[in-house]
Amino acid sequence: LADHIRSSVPVVVDLRKVEPAMVRRLVDFASGLTYALGGSMRKIGAGVILVTPANVNIGRDERRRLSDMGYYQAPEA
Repeated sequence: LADHIRSSVPVVVDLRKVEPAMVRRLVDFASGLTYALGGSMRKIGAGVILVTPANVNIGRDERRRLSDMGYYQAPEA
């Protein structure tokens, strides 16, 4: 995860089948990583987070692709 973020590559983290204690550890790690490297992290679906490096945005086409794969759920208005 850290190597990808340092290389400006966004990462989708699927935690849907991970034990709750490990989810907490992974989210804590990702939070510290994104804070230290100036990136961002947000929930994009139930049990799925998107970690993006600083100054990297995910476009509409990529969100659609992630949605087709079952990872991205558009926020409710």
